[in-house]
Amino acid sequence: MKALFAPHVATGLQAIIALKLGEDQLRIEIADSQFHITRKEPSNPDVIIHTDPNTLAALLHIDLSISQALKANTLTIEGPLHLFEQFLTLFPLPQPAPLTEPN
Repeated sequence: MKALFAPHVATGLQAIIALKLGEDQLRIEIADSQFHITRKEPSNPDVIIHTDPNTLAALLHIDLSISQALKANTLTIEGPLHLFEQFLTLFPLPQPAPLTEPN
């Protein structure tokens, strides 16, 4: 996740997010356009996300909608939905390199 973090997209966002991926509990802090992640349960997070790695990847990069994941019971969100929606925008895939023709 950290490798895909886009600091310019996080401008102005201040949040502590609890991301629970199965048994793994992660504390994600976003502040001052920086991203910090640690393996621990945060106290008083702004939003708590329960999901699995495949669902998170699909939400981030394969066009799975939040409503589809909620209906499939592969995602639960405790806290402001808009904060989770904003979180998903922080990790865009890089643009592909242009193709070059062989010489």
